[in-house]
Amino acid sequence: MTVNVTLQLADFISSFELDGIDEKVLQKVKIHLLDTLAVALSASDSLPVSRAVNGIPTELSMGSFRIWGRKERANLFHALRVKG
Repeated sequence: MTVNVTLQLADFISSFELDGIDEKVLQKVKIHLLDTLAVALSASDSLPVSRAVNGIPTELSMGSFRIWGRKERANLFHALRVKG
């Protein structure tokens, strides 16, 4: 079943056309995306994020993915975990 869902999602993404989206919807998407980025960057120096970054094992903290708003890098899993 997972493969079927994955293939359906891949098919949807590959055939998705932005031209079919209403302009009002696109404006809302832009606002929400900018809001998400602002929240992520604002929280980057917060205590919970610092604790999450400090909890990354040293051998996994040398990844190629930057943690938003910070100098640290991590592997993909840990960078996504910190970003929430």
